[in-house]
Amino acid sequence: MTVIDDINTAEVILDDFASRVPGPDATDGAAGVIAGLFAPRTRDTFAGFVHAVRGPSLVAPVILVRPLIEGAILVRWMEEDPEARYALWQAHSESMDASAIRQLQERRPQPAGDPFSEAALAPMLSSKDGIVTAARAASGCVKPDRVLPGLVEMIDAIIKKHPDERDALDQAYQLGFRGVSGSTHNDAQSFKTSLVDQPDGSVAFVPAAPVDPVLVRLIACACVAYTIESCARLVGNAELERAALLIRLGLATA
Repeated sequence: MTVIDDINTAEVILDDFASRVPGPDATDGAAGVIAGLFAPRTRDTFAGFVHAVRGPSLVAPVILVRPLIEGAILVRWMEEDPEARYALWQAHSESMDASAIRQLQERRPQPAGDPFSEAALAPMLSSKDGIVTAARAASGCVKPDRVLPGLVEMIDAIIKKHPDERDALDQAYQLGFRGVSGSTHNDAQSFKTSLVDQPDGSVAFVPAAPVDPVLVRLIACACVAYTIESCARLVGNAELERAALLIRLGLATA
């Protein structure tokens, strides 16, 4: 079998594995909710990625692999302390929402009787601020600039407890996340072209994939497998965890 054959097979198997994680179940606490939210989101994003790989776009697969990498790291980090970190993850969203609302209030006209005036929105903003304060206190988060740690901080925290995962996480971030970052932000280096001879004897510049398509598919599959491993542990499914791990290790030697 070729590398492409291995990847094609892995994509089908990983989709099936992701479907085996049960939906959000509050009776399992934050662990069950995290797994139940991220497994279907990962599966959905991965389906879009696989579709894009087979489509005409050169950059779409590269853009779609980034949230798969981010999700794999985020779920692994939350797995270490599901209750506190799930609350912190939610609080981060509330904080970003409140910040966006306050910025909008500063920039938009506020006529008399405006239903979205500062006073009208004060109760909602106060509620969001309260969620953030409570989550910070519960997790011991003291950084004033952001509620949720950055990916590098998450990786460092994971590696501190699980040094054997350093290589996988470093590759996911350095090779994967940073490697595709330019394409998601229209960086000049992401605009690749190839010289193609034309029938009339001239040469044309033709857009080329910003990142090796095979490498992007390997990264996507590995990150989906890593996410499934975390979700499986969160719901206590050791068989699914091991099956996903075997897929990831197999891809590493493909």
